[in-house]
Amino acid sequence: MLRLVGPDKHRLTLPFGLLEANQQLWDLVYNGIRHSEAAGAEIDARTRQLLVLPPREG
Repeated sequence: MLRLVGPDKHRLTLPFGLLEANQQLWDLVYNGIRHSEAAGAEIDARTRQLLVLPPREG
């Protein structure tokens, strides 16, 4: 499951299988996660490992 929490504390939970089954959708989600982090979103170490994200800079 991918759990997203917005700045207003609203939550969205999506099953990975649903996202990964559609490569174009998954590419958009993954890219969005990367850009969100660059804009200040926090990603915990376990999620970073599961998504194979590069190490956090700075």
